[in-house]
Amino acid sequence: MKPLILLGFISYGPYHLARLKASRDLLTGMNIEGWELSPIQKEYSWEHKRVDYLHAVTDLPLESVSRLQWLIQVWRHLNQLKPDACVLAGYSHIGMLSALIWCRFHGRPVVVMSDSKEDSAPRHSWLEWCKAQILSLYESALVAGSPHRDYFIKLGYDSERIHRGYDVVDNSIYTALKTNPPGINRPYFLVVSRFIPEKNLSFVLSAFAQYVKGCGREKAWDLVICGDGALRAELEGQIRYLGLADKILLPGFLQMDEMLPFYCHAEVFILASLQETWGLVVNEAMASALPVLLSKKCGCFTDLLVSGYNGYGFDPRNEVELSSLMLQCYGMSPEERRAMGARGRLKIVSEYGLNHFAESLGDCLKSSFPECVR
Repeated sequence: MKPLILLGFISYGPYHLARLKASRDLLTGMNIEGWELSPIQKEYSWEHKRVDYLHAVTDLPLESVSRLQWLIQVWRHLNQLKPDACVLAGYSHIGMLSALIWCRFHGRPVVVMSDSKEDSAPRHSWLEWCKAQILSLYESALVAGSPHRDYFIKLGYDSERIHRGYDVVDNSIYTALKTNPPGINRPYFLVVSRFIPEKNLSFVLSAFAQYVKGCGREKAWDLVICGDGALRAELEGQIRYLGLADKILLPGFLQMDEMLPFYCHAEVFILASLQETWGLVVNEAMASALPVLLSKKCGCFTDLLVSGYNGYGFDPRNEVELSSLMLQCYGMSPEERRAMGARGRLKIVSEYGLNHFAESLGDCLKSSFPECVR
């Protein structure tokens, strides 16, 4: 009988479901099934595509369940499923911590998935010590990239038990021919982001205004910012103040299939976050063959960006630097931009695909189930 492995996330969205399916396809010696705390949470409005191998602890909204109820319900749910091992996304949520405790109590192997890095938040020595003790309870770790691996090592985790490849997307979705209807009929820079302070969108608007001034209003590309959030009214006010309402489009929150035309027909992608654990939208942009302008504070910066090869990095507090890079991209020939985007697509497809996640997951589980991992 194949061992039952639960691949656990707080909530399953398109990214997570794609990783689950890839793992099931590749790791055929195991019965890998999905596990989530709740399919509904306020932070993300993903479409819920249900499959019979995905289990939810509750159908209530994530935020409506108390900490005590999470402890009780997770324990009860895992007692029913009786997994042979769990692979869990972090330990900050009480539900994931409860699952870790269940695994330790029942002698089940447990793997942690994480894209936390040292500069993700202010660090305090006592809290870092507590994290190190929690991490010692996991057999292995599946992390996003280099800075995340370095952070785990700094916390005292054995480097031999750390595997990379956590943050990937289904690249094949974004490599379609540019025959999809365009999201907008003029050249444009693309941003995909929630409208929250750490995404630094006010900074992007200011840098874009400088770009328009330097380029000339008639010649300048437009700016499309896909997403939504609490800062929408504030950003709309800034756009009016800058006099750029005719140059900036805010189409709102879009599901993945609705996003494809905007990715397909953009000229350059921008992510200007003040803090970003990774930045899966960069994976999507590179898979769409877009040059990327990337904040140096993004977790994927070290691993995904090669300056001058597939894009450029910038200080997310330096508007002049970003506007200059926007002008530089505008001044490239279409052939130069296409070549830069093609190099990015080659990198993301060859190094950061779904199989990369599944293979790394297999490496994490190999020591516990050597006969099941080829």
